[in-house]
Amino acid sequence: MGARPRPRPQAGFRRVAAAAAPWTLPSLVTVGIVFAIVGRLHDALAEGAFPAGKLLLGLGVLALVTSPTLTVVRRAIGTTQGKALLLFTAAMFLSLPFSLLRSGSLELTIAFVTRTLPFIAIMLVSVRSVGDVERILRTMIVMQICVGLLIAGGFGVVLYGADGPRTTLAGSYDPNDLALLMAVEGAACLWALRDRKVLWKLAGFVGLALGMYVIVRTYSRGGTVSFGLMIALAFFLSRRMLPKWLRFALVPAVLVALSMAPSQYLDRLSTLGQVENDYNLTDPSGRTQVWKRGFGYFLSRPITGVGVGQFPVAEGRYGEAISQTAGWKWSAAHNMYVEAAAEMGIPGLLSVLGMLIPSILLWLRVRTRPPRSESELAYQRVVEAIGLGVVTFMTGTMFLSAALSPMIMLLVALGMATHMLPEAYSLQGRTGGAPAPAPAAARRPPPHRRPPGFPPRAPMPSSMSSSMPSSMPSSAPSPADAPSAAPTDRMPPASGD
Repeated sequence: MGARPRPRPQAGFRRVAAAAAPWTLPSLVTVGIVFAIVGRLHDALAEGAFPAGKLLLGLGVLALVTSPTLTVVRRAIGTTQGKALLLFTAAMFLSLPFSLLRSGSLELTIAFVTRTLPFIAIMLVSVRSVGDVERILRTMIVMQICVGLLIAGGFGVVLYGADGPRTTLAGSYDPNDLALLMAVEGAACLWALRDRKVLWKLAGFVGLALGMYVIVRTYSRGGTVSFGLMIALAFFLSRRMLPKWLRFALVPAVLVALSMAPSQYLDRLSTLGQVENDYNLTDPSGRTQVWKRGFGYFLSRPITGVGVGQFPVAEGRYGEAISQTAGWKWSAAHNMYVEAAAEMGIPGLLSVLGMLIPSILLWLRVRTRPPRSESELAYQRVVEAIGLGVVTFMTGTMFLSAALSPMIMLLVALGMATHMLPEAYSLQGRTGGAPAPAPAAARRPPPHRRPPGFPPRAPMPSSMSSSMPSSMPSSAPSPADAPSAAPTDRMPPASGD
């Protein structure tokens, strides 16, 4: 079978570029959230010295007060991801009475309600057009470049261990989390390669190169697999994201990058094919054994779980139960889906999937649909970038605990925002869903009203009215009164009836 043909613009394609999205206070706060909350760049320079979170929260409250927040939140709750976010919040509260350590779960729940939910609301309020989503994607590219330059400039922290010298940023993510962040933001860098401005094309290319560099410095196998999957999906499913020159240069570029990678990194990658000797399969603290125990925690409390953030506590109590207190590791779940199911039960697992999967479905729906306008083409491109980032994130979190991470907060906000844009309603109208409401200028006036500018009806002489039969209306519209295409008002019956 031949390759699927690329979608081409429909007839009448309007090549009218959308106006640039204006800067507002919510958009400024959103950019700060991406840099400080998701990227944590300020901690790399001065850990704990700058209260970025409190400052952004204060500005965000001001932005919410001065914006139509209730309207935006009401629309967001109407989306599938909004309902899943509500379910996730309810699952956190439901697990509180049954938590293994209630104080710890309560602290995480309060932080989620007072910080995470307001930040998501701020990002939703900041998005009013496709241009606002593009601004967030460009912010992610700039953050990717900044992280890469900080690591290359020696601001990273090197963690020495059996796996080699693994690098991360001070006070931020561990090496595996940082590698996943670079892989997810790589989708935004691929999106920029087709930008009209040469500067953003160059930024996307530099961001991809620095992202690969950071992943190699972290020695993360999960990050490498996620980044490779992101490139492969872009090559086969979103070919419009990759320029032709990059498709031909992709394989040689990867081979050159691997040839320049440290030998310890290549040795670590080679263990992916030697599962029989991997500690994750053989050691009691390995991830396979941790996942099995996590499934047991879920079965013991399938509705409430062991409590938000209490997977390590469950691991510690399991070690005490089998008399393995000395040297026993209070391990994290190392799997977002095991984490959500074990800590918040079925509601937690379903809500995590519900917050992410709709973005993938929207991506698969629009990737082959021919655009009808420039704004719709831009919408399809950002939807593809977000969907690709979500797939990359869901792949990497098979090895990481990230149900409460800033990355999922950013992806969920972007997913809800793309479902709320006018282009999404237009797409639903073309695929059999509820069509978008017609513009006010295109709506026809009701038939019982005379259109604006319509000439007034000429009065009928009284002699003609008295001479008309009672079975006929007292007046009839003449061609001079109204055009044949426009409906006219009806007169009441004659007084003789």
